[in-house]
Amino acid sequence: MGLDSAGKTSILTSLKGDNRLSSYFKVTPTKGVSRGDIQDGSTEFNIFDFGGQEVYVKAYLQDLEQHLFEVDKVIFVIDIQDTKRHSVALEYLRKVLDHLASHHKNVQVSIFFHKFDKLLENDITLDLGTIAQKLTRDIMKIVPKSMQVEFFQTSIFTVFQKTRMKAPEI
Repeated sequence: MGLDSAGKTSILTSLKGDNRLSSYFKVTPTKGVSRGDIQDGSTEFNIFDFGGQEVYVKAYLQDLEQHLFEVDKVIFVIDIQDTKRHSVALEYLRKVLDHLASHHKNVQVSIFFHKFDKLLENDITLDLGTIAQKLTRDIMKIVPKSMQVEFFQTSIFTVFQKTRMKAPEI
């Protein structure tokens, strides 16, 4: 779960072992809920990718019980570089956490600070470590006392990375 453009579908593509660059260019916004399976050894995981556009988020929040019925784990993805929408993401997360705390006591919750890559925003390198620390503090303020969450820094670029180099003068 998470807002649109947070990288949820790209994470799922990566978890399926597809590291072809062309696969990520083909990713389109998820409409509603998309279901996928991931095989890890002898274990199969049923994954639900929740589209993050506002219209879908509103629908999920109106009936979280239907969407989270018998779920074992919730991964909430926050685009760490989308600082302008962190407050919106945290409000969505708060509603999900409140629901889980009152209806699904044994569900594991992981927060992915996604796009933890070295990129530039307006020619200023973002200090992602500081942003992650602030987000972690803000999230811990909204986590119900009875619940524990895990935090992860994630990137789909851990296998393939590319940095432009300046050609030497000849």
